[in-house]
Amino acid sequence: DVDDVSHVINYDLPEDPEVYVHRIGRTARAGRKGIAWALVTPDQGELLTSIELLINKEIPKMEYPDFQPSDPPPGWRNPDEPQAGGLRLANAPEAPEAARRRAADAACAVISALAGDAPGAEAAVRALYAGEADAFTRGTNAWPADIAAYVRRLAGPALSAAPAAPA
Repeated sequence: DVDDVSHVINYDLPEDPEVYVHRIGRTARAGRKGIAWALVTPDQGELLTSIELLINKEIPKMEYPDFQPSDPPPGWRNPDEPQAGGLRLANAPEAPEAARRRAADAACAVISALAGDAPGAEAAVRALYAGEADAFTRGTNAWPADIAAYVRRLAGPALSAAPAAPA
């Protein structure tokens, strides 16, 4: 946490209203008072309304009808356009073995917690680490449908990105 925050300026509203409340709450730590501003465009009206509903207060608005936005500066990244580089999905064909292993580990942790004693659990774990999707599915067939669906969805990246077996 950051101490003694007196002002918070949200240049963009977060998608989650609780994140907004958390941000502006930094100005009111230990009974202190503070000021929070949010720059809101007309297309963010629904986000603002959801925040107002969460806090059960109307947020005072200052409108500038003559405001004209300028062109984006050079190098500005449009969040709505795909970008080159960045993170790769775990199920991408070029994903490293470590990412597949992490997906398998996560699925196995859930199997242990939710279905550790269920029939086929041990076989499902072995198949998961071996990248054998069909054997993994067979191992989960006897489980309750909701648990099987959840574990299959969680294990999907590990199984779809598994390296092909040698011929």
